[in-house]
Amino acid sequence: MGWFTRQMATVGGFSSLTGRALSRTFRCDANHFWLHLEELGVDAWPIIGITAFFTGAVLALQTGIAFIDFDMRSATAFIPKIVTKSMVLELGPVFSALVLAGRSGSAIGAQVASMNVSEQVHALRALAIDSITYLVTPRILALGLALPCLAILADLLGIVGGLAYCWGMLDMTSGEYIRRVLESLLMRDVLTSTFKCAIWGAVIASVGCYMGLTARRGVVGVGQATRGTVVISTIIILVSDFFLTRFLRIIIKTFV
Repeated sequence: MGWFTRQMATVGGFSSLTGRALSRTFRCDANHFWLHLEELGVDAWPIIGITAFFTGAVLALQTGIAFIDFDMRSATAFIPKIVTKSMVLELGPVFSALVLAGRSGSAIGAQVASMNVSEQVHALRALAIDSITYLVTPRILALGLALPCLAILADLLGIVGGLAYCWGMLDMTSGEYIRRVLESLLMRDVLTSTFKCAIWGAVIASVGCYMGLTARRGVVGVGQATRGTVVISTIIILVSDFFLTRFLRIIIKTFV
C-alpha cells in the first residue's frame, strides 16, 4: 500500500505541476524555449532516426520471413502497408517517446535535481524569479512540440527502412512500394500519433522536472531523480498508449 500511495502521489504531483506550468505559457522566456527545443528535441533526431530506420527494415524483414515460412510468398506485396501502419500508429510514436524519455527525460531530471540539491532553485526564489516559469514551462513546451515532429521523422525513416529491404531483397520497385504506402496512409492515423506524442512529450518533461524539484540527499538524490524520471515516464507511455489511442480515434473519427 505504501508503494501504491507513493506512485499516486507522484502522478498527482507532476499533474499539478503540469497544470501550473502550462498556465504560465505566455510568461515563458522565448530564449529558454528555443534553447531547450534544440537541446532536448532537435539534437535527439540522429538516435531516433537510426532507431526508426532499422526498426522499419527489421519489421519488413521479419514480416517477409513469416510470409515465406507460411508459404504465402504472394503476400509479401502487403509488406509496405504493414510497415506503414505499424510505424505510423505505434512503432514510430512509441519508440520516439521511449528514446526521448531515456535521453532527454533523464537529462531534465538530472539538471533540475542538481540545481535543487545545490540550492540554486532556492536562489531563484530569493531573487523573486518564479522557478516554474523559469525551469518547467519552457521544457514542457519544448518537448510537447519536439516529440510529434520527431515521431513524424521516425515514421518516414521507418518506411524508408522498409523500402530498403523490399527493394534490395524482394525485387519490389520503389514506385510500387511508395504507391502501396500512400494507399495505406490515412490522416486520422497521423493525427492520432501526433496528439499522443504531444501529450507524451509534456509528460516526460513534467516528470523530469517534478522528480528534480523533489530530489533530496545530494548526489544520491540526483541519481534517484534521473532513474525515476526514465522509469515513470516509460511506464506512463506504455500504459497510456492503449487508452489514448482508443480515446483519440473515437474523437478524430467523430470530428474528422
